[in-house]
This record gives sequence, structure tokens and C-alpha cells, in this order.
Amino acid sequence: MKRKEFDKVIDFAIKREEGAVIFYQNLKDIVYFKEKQDLLETLIEMERVHVEVLESIRLKIMKHVLLPQLQSFDVEVFSINEIIPSPDMSYRDILRIAIQREEQSFRFYQKLASECIDDELILLFKRLAAEEVGHKIHFERLIDEPDKQVGETNDQ
Repeated sequence: MKRKEFDKVIDFAIKREEGAVIFYQNLKDIVYFKEKQDLLETLIEMERVHVEVLESIRLKIMKHVLLPQLQSFDVEVFSINEIIPSPDMSYRDILRIAIQREEQSFRFYQKLASECIDDELILLFKRLAAEEVGHKIHFERLIDEPDKQVGETNDQ
């Protein structure tokens, strides 16, 4: 893969993560309950860290000759259908969105890792994939906690 093509993939990944930051920030600005705000702040911070990691990959790749072999890599397959934030989104709605985003990001980073020929990049993409799946599992646990639903009606 040529550097220009790889840059497009990294740009796409960074835009996805930055889009997530913006989405969660916009949602945080309009939701009313503290539990939702705390959750959204956590999501924002996780996505910001991913942007930093991706930027570091871009810097590392400038020093490397070995680029991923992404002959059939179609970034559009990994595009996210944006949901418009609304103040009446429930805690569970937010978690469901986060779970979907994390699942798609996991698949994206897994694909990148599987296409790389550079060991350092493979590890970086696998680390990002593992973080995404870890986040997904965390959010799935939160969505199953019955007591989290109680605070929504009492905590304005």
C-alpha cells in the first residue's frame, strides 16, 4: 500500500474517533441527568485517547517503510450512521449507541491489524481493537444494571 492510501485510512479512523468525541460532547451538552453526563464524559475521554493513538501511528508510519497491505480495504464499510443526539435519550439509548460504535470500531481495527505486515503496527491496531471490545463489554454490563434506570426519573 502506498503511503497516501494508508494516510487516507488513518485519516478516516481519526475522523471516526473525532466524530465520536463531537457526538458525545453534543449529547452531553443537552442531557439532564448527572449519570448520563458522567457516562458521556467517560466516552469522550476514551475517544480522545484513541485519536492520540492514531496520531502516534501516523508519526510512527512516517519512520517505517512497511505499510499495511490493504488491497481490498474499503473504509466506507466501516462508516457509522450518525444518530442525532436528543435530550430525551435514555441512559440505555446512550449505552446502546456506545456499544454499536465500539463494535464497529473493534471490527475496523481488527481488519487493520490483520492487513499489516509491520509488527509494531499490528500490535498498535490490536491494542486499539482490544480497547474497543473492552469498552463494549463494559457498556454491556452497565446496560444490564437495573439500578441505573431508577436515577433517570429522579435526577434532573
